[in-house]
Formats: sequence, C-alpha cells, structure tokens
Amino acid sequence: EGAGAHVTEVGEQSDETVLAAFESRDGEIEHGAPYPQVHNPGGPRNAKPIPKGAAPEVALQSAHAVTDPIIKCHLAARRSSLAVWGGNRMTPTRVAFQGARGAFSEEACRRILAGADLQFEHCQRFFDTFSALHDGLVEYAVIPIENTLHGSVHENYDHLMHFNPSILAETQIRIVHNLIGRPGATIEGIGCAISHPVALAQCLEFFRRHPGIRVESHYDTGGSVRTVMERGDASLAAVASSAAAEYYGATILEASIEDDPENFTRFFLLGRNGAAVPDGEGPTKTSLVFVTKNVAGALYNCMSAFALRNINLTKIESRPLKGRPFEYRFYVDILGEPDDDDCAAAIHSLEQMTELLVVLGSYRSVGLPASRVGP
Repeated sequence: EGAGAHVTEVGEQSDETVLAAFESRDGEIEHGAPYPQVHNPGGPRNAKPIPKGAAPEVALQSAHAVTDPIIKCHLAARRSSLAVWGGNRMTPTRVAFQGARGAFSEEACRRILAGADLQFEHCQRFFDTFSALHDGLVEYAVIPIENTLHGSVHENYDHLMHFNPSILAETQIRIVHNLIGRPGATIEGIGCAISHPVALAQCLEFFRRHPGIRVESHYDTGGSVRTVMERGDASLAAVASSAAAEYYGATILEASIEDDPENFTRFFLLGRNGAAVPDGEGPTKTSLVFVTKNVAGALYNCMSAFALRNINLTKIESRPLKGRPFEYRFYVDILGEPDDDDCAAAIHSLEQMTELLVVLGSYRSVGLPASRVGP
C-alpha cells in the first residue's frame, strides 16, 4: 500500500488558550531520551530475577530495577514535550485525519487540540493518516478507535502495532447523525442516502421507517455531504454531522436520525516521541499490546498481573497474529501510569510472561462531554 493523496487546508481557529494553559504549569521541565516502547521479555542483563515466593516489597524492588530507567525516560520525554507546545506558537499545528471537512474526526481534532492554529491533512484511508504521521508530513494524527454502538475500529488497532506511534491523549465525541440534502430538497423527494457504512448502520430504524430511501456506502460522512452538493441531485442525501451541513451549505432535512442517543466515538491523538501533549483531565490510562506464549492459562496469568495489584482494566481487544493462524495479540487499557509502583510491578511481571510487550502510550482525556467525564 502507498500513501494516498493529501489535501492540505488551514483551519480557522487560532487562539492562545492551550498555549497559556501549558505556560502556567508549575515544575521544572526535565529533558530525556524518547521512551523505548518495546520491552524485552528477558529484561536487561543486569536485572535481578524476582525470587520465588518473595514478599511483595522484594518483588517491587526487583521490578523497579528493570522498569524505573524506562519510566524516567518516558516521563522526561513527556514533560519536555510540554515546552515544545508552548514555545511554537507562531507555527500552525499540522494534523492528519481520515475524511473530508465536516467529518466527526475534524470535530475531534478541534476538541483535543483546542486553541491551536490547525492545518489539516485530509486522508482518504486510515493507512494514509498513519503514514502522514510516520513520514513527518504532520505533527499529529487523530483516529477513531472505538464506538459505543459499532465497537472497535479493528483496522486502527492493527495500524497502531504496525506504525507504533505514541498515544498522547484521547477524547470522546457524541455522534449525532442528520439526513442532509441540497437547499430546497425535501425528505419526501429523497431516493438515496450516502454515507460511511458505519454511520448508515447506526441509523437502521430511520431507514426502516423510510423504505423508499435506499442507502449507498461512501468513504466518509463529511465527504458524502460534499458529494451531494457537487452532484446537484435533489433526490440525493447524505448522513453526516450538522457541521458538515453548515460547511458545505447544505440543508438538514431531519436531525438526530441515529438509533441510539448514547452514541459516542473515542478518538486517539497520536504523535511521535517528543510531541507536545495537551493538558488532560481525569485518571491516566496506559495502553499496552502483548503476545502471550502458547501455553495453557497464558492469558489468565497475564491478566493476574493487573488483578493481583488491584489495577483496573478498562478494555481488552484481541487481533489475529499474522503468520500464526488462530493465534492472537492483545491490546489492553489500564488505569494508571507506568511509574506507579503497582503498574511498574505489573508491567515487569507481564514482560516475563509474554513473547512481546509494547507500551503504546500513557495519556489522559481532553475535552470530554460533561456526561462522559471519568474512566
């Protein structure tokens, strides 16, 4: 696969809100090397093995012998990156997302990078979004990772492993779908609605009530509105956000046609090591991916590394392991930072039981809706 075409457009928002927030942070800025994300299951050569049956405090000391140097580098890189955000105020922030103007991913960009002067890189595919970040075309990428109705965006979990960016922050967007047509169009005159297949699947009840409207898949919600306006066909409608309708000068024929109002999508802000990190709220999450050994009870033992230390596991996702049919790698989100004593011990314990362990990032939520604040 190769990178697709990118269309660059300068965002309209430009203020000092985020810059001022970072400048007001207390404490010294520590500088350090980028966080080495891949944990060697065998550990460093000078790591002391945990004695069998050792007391918890002994196990913690052994865990810290392996984990502390990694954690210190990780935290130093994150603190150093805060200075980058505040010191680069005259340069637009380049961010990639999949879709056209008015896509829900654009709303996520504006929320998670609020106050920044944004320059968008629109990508047709998720692969292109990750490639733009990997190739240095942008400083950030924003990708959807999970929807409360549709479930996980499996493709993006695979890209996280392939490209190995850092997860810097997350946010959640309330998804409100609208039937959108050209000015002067009526809902009675609509014969076809186009949108991203996930968006169409979230509006099944509406289309059951309107059997005369057939549906067709489109690569993007925002792009579907642009297509409606470009084709000039009053019988064609799109399913997308109100922002897309406003941006392209279209008309909302019926609002909030989604099946379930509790429809939220979780987005990740991705960057390279050393990228500036927006200030967040709520508990810190850490995302990991690991491959277990193919032995009885392997996943149970891995999960016990968290359960025995009372670490809350907020998500687990399995994906096929390429080249090894019917074997899997596991993505998990936990509440806690790698420098917490319990988390440090859990990561050390996990790396002893796995063939591969990667820390994808530690991050907090940014700009959550009021009803969604919390783990």
